[in-house]
Amino acid sequence: MKLATFLTTCAVAAALPGGGARAAPGDEVEVTAGVVTGLSCAMTAREKGNLAVLNACPPAEAGKGMVVFDVAEKRIYRLSPKKVFLYQLESAYGGGSIDFTGKEVKVDPRTDVALVDVEEFLTMCTAGFPEPKTFGTRVVRLLRERAADFDVVVTRDDGHIAPKPAPDGVLHAAAAMGVAPQETLVVGDYLLDIQAGRAAGAVTASLRPYSPSSPRSRALRAASCPSGSAARVRA
Repeated sequence: MKLATFLTTCAVAAALPGGGARAAPGDEVEVTAGVVTGLSCAMTAREKGNLAVLNACPPAEAGKGMVVFDVAEKRIYRLSPKKVFLYQLESAYGGGSIDFTGKEVKVDPRTDVALVDVEEFLTMCTAGFPEPKTFGTRVVRLLRERAADFDVVVTRDDGHIAPKPAPDGVLHAAAAMGVAPQETLVVGDYLLDIQAGRAAGAVTASLRPYSPSSPRSRALRAASCPSGSAARVRA
């Protein structure tokens, strides 16, 4: 069996025998695997649908102001600098990501970019970040140490590959393993993993620690099993 893994949201593919509503102050926000990038690059990605520009954003543009792009909802957020410091965003720029929850406190009417008062967050650093200070960096290090166990490793450092929900990563991994996408199983822990797998034509399975009745679980079941049938996996 051939294995490939996709970071930083840790989707796994195995070769076997697929813009949100306008933001408003006061809205609760929960973002998983948000891409840290420059404002101009985020605006281009939202307006033109070109997700590849997010990770390829030039440092000069990112230096004008870092934002977080929610790929799932096509929304752009600024995080309160009192809660998330610049160096923490910089650690995830250029290939990492950030998960956060909070509340929108202000929305720029010109750009529809919301300022978020962050309650909790977790940065997933780039593979080149020097110290294993976050879970994401430790995962990258573990994968590099166990690279022989995988036929293909695809990360956000591969800037030429558009991030999920684009199917590019799945298609790249399938081609590298010498199998058709239809013969590939994509196992993901987030909706974007499932959307990417389905867009590539692969079989998909979701694994999340949520209650079966939660909105996220219902969304994952709908994306994974459009016929209405679902298989439940418990750890």
